[in-house]
Amino acid sequence: MAVWGASADDVWALASDGFRRWNGTSWYHHLPELPVRPWELADGALWGFAPDDIWAVGDDFAHWDGSSWSTVTAPIGVNDVWGAAQDDVWAVGAVDFEGGRVAHWNGFSWREFRAPETSWLTAVHGSAPDDVWAAGADGEVLHWNGLVWNLIWDAGDVRINDVRSGARDDAWLAGNDGLLAHWDGARWSTVERFTAHDIRALWTAPSGETWAVGTDGIALRWDGAHWSAGPSTALEGLRAVWGSAGDDVWAVGDQGNIVHWDGDRWRRMAGAFGGSLRDVWAIAVDDIWAVGERGRILHWDGAQWGSVPAPVQSPGSAIEELSAAWGASPSDVWAVGQQGAILHWDGAAWSASSSPRVWWSAIHGTAPNDVWCAGSGGAVQHRDGTEWREVPSGTVAWLRGVWAAAPDDAWAVGDDATVLRWNGAVWTGVPVEPAGEFSDVWAASSDDVWIAGSHDYDVVFLHWDGATWATYRPGARGNRESLFGFGPDDVWAAGDSGVFHWDGVAWTRDPCSPGAVTAIGGALPDDLWVVAGPGILRRRR
Repeated sequence: MAVWGASADDVWALASDGFRRWNGTSWYHHLPELPVRPWELADGALWGFAPDDIWAVGDDFAHWDGSSWSTVTAPIGVNDVWGAAQDDVWAVGAVDFEGGRVAHWNGFSWREFRAPETSWLTAVHGSAPDDVWAAGADGEVLHWNGLVWNLIWDAGDVRINDVRSGARDDAWLAGNDGLLAHWDGARWSTVERFTAHDIRALWTAPSGETWAVGTDGIALRWDGAHWSAGPSTALEGLRAVWGSAGDDVWAVGDQGNIVHWDGDRWRRMAGAFGGSLRDVWAIAVDDIWAVGERGRILHWDGAQWGSVPAPVQSPGSAIEELSAAWGASPSDVWAVGQQGAILHWDGAAWSASSSPRVWWSAIHGTAPNDVWCAGSGGAVQHRDGTEWREVPSGTVAWLRGVWAAAPDDAWAVGDDATVLRWNGAVWTGVPVEPAGEFSDVWAASSDDVWIAGSHDYDVVFLHWDGATWATYRPGARGNRESLFGFGPDDVWAAGDSGVFHWDGVAWTRDPCSPGAVTAIGGALPDDLWVVAGPGILRRRR
């Protein structure tokens, strides 16, 4: 991820699912379409001069003019970007996975600029047009004096991840294994290593106070005399940092985490829950569950999301991932996932059920005594209200979705064009075309069934009207889709290409689509929730 701000109430964060923007009160998903895929920028950098002049760089270059994003042709793949003026911008990176390269923006175009031979260049920053630093993956440090780039220092065989210059005689660089080095106007010198963790990013306040963040949630602070560790963030790895003042610092990192330093302590921001979310299920508008990685279980009470402790399956065995959730009532909710996890909420606490150690991908039912779960190796189990029992599916394909329309009519879909139907006694295969990879199924009735999946990475929707199958292609790319609906003319699909809606006539992309989405669900047509990979929940009303 990357982060940059124009002011304290206008901060941008970039992740693999697109942009999020801070307006001074809350984070929201920035909706204007990107001309490139966001994950091609997410491992690069974000930097700008003003709210209407921002660069996002990575495998591609994108520029924000205040109203829309546009692509800009660039000669190199970029890891970092910084500029002294709107017509004096430097980008560093590599070409074709080879040695380091430097490119310059003159206000009209990017062109490659001659620089000493180095490894991949990973960072660039300066204090003036003739005082710019660049650093590389093998410890090289370059300087631009206004005329030429020169190799100034070699930090040794260590990756430098960031460089930050506050003045001609005051610059910092940071890298792997806790590397920190300072430029005093005459030479670079390393400081005593405060941590063994990789330091990924730096930010310096106008006062000279400097922050360094990195793996394992490490956050270090330079107060002008020495480095110290900030209060524990209790987070995963941090990848980028920016601030408007010493008491207004933002850091972003793995799993979509966004945290804020207010001068006293770090706070995790709403919507960042430290793990990718996989599914959402609504009992009512004020009773919604979301589940995901590391056994994460979240609950919406109508006002806010909160984390609910998950049970331990067995002594010393933590749940690695929950894939799906379904509930019949506020006191009867199920969640399933990896390592055979089958969890139940009774209205007060979650408990674990014994299960074969397969990866359960989906769960659905019609009532407390009619619940199905499906998963890897064609595994299927049914609950009759008292216990779970295995039911032969007739396939070994990984089943990704299951939906029960009635006790004697259920559907399951999965890999290798697998479509199964339950008639009350046995599961039987149903041939369909095209033969794709199917990820979910939803039914309004026994003769109104939708299947979502992909064929040659093109999103496809198949519809059963009780007699024949029809195929719909919305013109999107992706290999995983989630389905949810409220009726025959109100069906939603969410996946790699965003959110789509079926109105009874055609599939169209929702104009408020937030980009790549993992799952969708809701209690009412005007109160939908989606979850995205990096722990983000978003509401559509």
